[in-house]
Amino acid sequence: MNVEVFFIYSIISAVFSSERTLVSKVGDQTRVSVAYYSGRFIAVYEDTNCGKPEKHACLNIGGAEELADDSFASTAFPSVGVDSNGNIYLVWSDARAVDPNTGQRTWDIYLRKKISNSWQTSQMINNKTASDQCKTTGDQISPDIYVSNSGIYVVWQSIESSGRSFICFAHSPDFGTTWNPNKKLGEGYNPSVAAYGSNIYIVFSDINGNVKLLKSQDNGSSFTLRSNPIYSARRRLPDLSAPDIAISSTGNILVVLQDKLEKNGIEDIDIILISSGDNGESWSAPSNLDLPGDQTNPSIVYTGGIFIFYNQTKGLDPDIYYVEAQGNVSVSYGEFSPTGINELNSGTQNIPILQLKLTASPEIGSAEVKTLRFKASGTFDDSIHISKVKMILDSDGNGIITSSDTTLSESIFQADDSYTTLSVNVVVSSSPVYILFVVDLSQPIPRGKTFSVSINPVSDIL
Repeated sequence: MNVEVFFIYSIISAVFSSERTLVSKVGDQTRVSVAYYSGRFIAVYEDTNCGKPEKHACLNIGGAEELADDSFASTAFPSVGVDSNGNIYLVWSDARAVDPNTGQRTWDIYLRKKISNSWQTSQMINNKTASDQCKTTGDQISPDIYVSNSGIYVVWQSIESSGRSFICFAHSPDFGTTWNPNKKLGEGYNPSVAAYGSNIYIVFSDINGNVKLLKSQDNGSSFTLRSNPIYSARRRLPDLSAPDIAISSTGNILVVLQDKLEKNGIEDIDIILISSGDNGESWSAPSNLDLPGDQTNPSIVYTGGIFIFYNQTKGLDPDIYYVEAQGNVSVSYGEFSPTGINELNSGTQNIPILQLKLTASPEIGSAEVKTLRFKASGTFDDSIHISKVKMILDSDGNGIITSSDTTLSESIFQADDSYTTLSVNVVVSSSPVYILFVVDLSQPIPRGKTFSVSINPVSDIL
């Protein structure tokens, strides 16, 4: 039997703080967007209890709320940005227009600015120039704004009369006074935008909830679409993946999204964090904010640290909560992994397949790794030909099983090419802890068959 090992060189899984409350009150607070300036979070969200009885955009700075839009109609999908002087820029989807043919309200994108603590009158920003590709036909929804020294960037979803949805992009180099013609970039949903220098990044959902990436290296003059999704959704949700993007001070791309995941036979909606340090070419393994219940519509902001905001309904109404990503746990090859074994005989037991090295980043001190998840593949039936899989603490770190090593857990593959989750329950720090993934083989195994194993990210960390 031949053995193959497939393993990402280093898997990074974020460690999150305890949950905190941004706003919890009577009414519905949903679809939060957050910026950061001078040590304060500047948040905006849909609110049915912010000065008007219907849903409007509510601005929250340090816990002080105020009505942020100036529309007489309902508004939705607010997003906020802040410039280097602390001026606030707010976009939303507005239903004040009426289609003269149908008599139905239609949705457009509006921008409102708060300059030197004084609100200005809002302006509709779709259909600003004769060359605009996204105008007023259909519904314009789900805008997102990013403010940089090069002006303001806005993306949104345009739903056409055919029912197809497109991603629209607009740039104002003078912070909303004039606008370059907006562009229709392709089909998609729920876009979010961020910039770093002349690089513009747009993430969005496709119709199945997979998250895709558009990039521009010329300040938005042209865009290219990454061929593969940066995240493949496991379930299709009503708001799809609802991705949001931020950029760190060093240019790392940070993306949060929502997905429905299963754990211990129970499914709920969780927030996922992924990142890229190479301009979006490669992406980290997903880190799961694994909390009870459904967490939806995430927003991410970088302050020097990473903060993630989201909706959750704990009582009668949805409220807004947040956590901080405090550090990470790394799972990588040990110095003696792979083990070098590539041919094995039927019936052999206690075969070390992988040595794994677990460490925690210095800023979190220590973290408990509770479980790891493995995926089997190959040409034989893993549920028949592998009688047992084990996690063994490699106490001396030498990559082989000795009398001082302790078995942490055992399991089996329930079906061919399936997953198994093994308990670890080991506290790790900046000093490495070594774990062996070990298998027992059944008899007989047909000659020439192969076994392959890959590892999923750390799935449960305290």
